[in-house]
Amino acid sequence: MSEEFKAMIKALRTLGHVEEEVPLYRNGKPSKFVGKLQSRLGDDQVSMGLLHYNWKRTIGVDKINQAIRFVKGTDLDGAIIVGSTFSKSAIEQANRINLIEEKKIVLLDNEELFSKFHIE
Repeated sequence: MSEEFKAMIKALRTLGHVEEEVPLYRNGKPSKFVGKLQSRLGDDQVSMGLLHYNWKRTIGVDKINQAIRFVKGTDLDGAIIVGSTFSKSAIEQANRINLIEEKKIVLLDNEELFSKFHIE
């Protein structure tokens, strides 16, 4: 496990309970998520799958579309995608998905996540 991944998990724990085991698809096979964040949202329990792209390059629309497909195959409420940078079209696609789908996509860039929660 990379130091960056450990820092990401530490930062996400400030938002809720992080399970580092891979969530399963409904058919019982392991999903593509690296873990799951469970948090309370009002009276509801929310479960979000975690995807971490430790890349130097920009994350595009294809990864956003993959994430929503992964979510739909599970019992999760959405996905949190953490990466270095997101293309403008990827951000727009995540916003479109969040408007029309019941399942949600949250995009967090590494710097924003670590600086917001004072993680080094």
